[in-house]
Amino acid sequence: MGDFVKGSQYRDLPDEIARGVLLHRKIDAYTDAHPLVMVLKRKFPDDLRRVSGIVIDVYFDHLLCKCWNALATHSMQSMLDAFYSELEDPMFGFDKQDSLKLSKRFIQVKASLIEYRWLEDYKKIDAVERALASIEARLAKRLKARALEHKSEEVVFGKTAMTFLSNNAQHFENVFPDFYQDVQIFAKNKATELSAVAFRSS
Repeated sequence: MGDFVKGSQYRDLPDEIARGVLLHRKIDAYTDAHPLVMVLKRKFPDDLRRVSGIVIDVYFDHLLCKCWNALATHSMQSMLDAFYSELEDPMFGFDKQDSLKLSKRFIQVKASLIEYRWLEDYKKIDAVERALASIEARLAKRLKARALEHKSEEVVFGKTAMTFLSNNAQHFENVFPDFYQDVQIFAKNKATELSAVAFRSS
């Protein structure tokens, strides 16, 4: 959800959800600046460098699912069952006023997740390719909409990124467990800090 709540909109959401949005943002910032991630970014060829963070984010999701049993103390299925159960709750932690503030894209993604339960697919490399293609299409559409008076910049990186990932898969897999251990510690500490923060009266 953190990707769908913009700016200070989190302040209008229930405190528990607002904390989750802020934690999501802090994890994103921590990931971008992590030394291991910085090293990975430098390995990307020039034509992929500007989207390296996006590609790493998607591929790390794949590695988390692929390596789940070695990294987690509970099954991925039990985690996903709990996630979908909460997502299917009609209220999902919001009242009607809160729900109206959510982006249309979040509503679409939520419906798609419930109907197709595609998070499980991230164990397969094909899901990475589909995710990158979808992001590529959204970025291209956004740039086209902005380029009303001058030529739009072409956005094509999915297939090149997949080739790069295939050629460097072992290095990513070697790096990921150490990064994941660090981000778990960071997330736990930040969640503790945020637990005392109130954003609005209940």
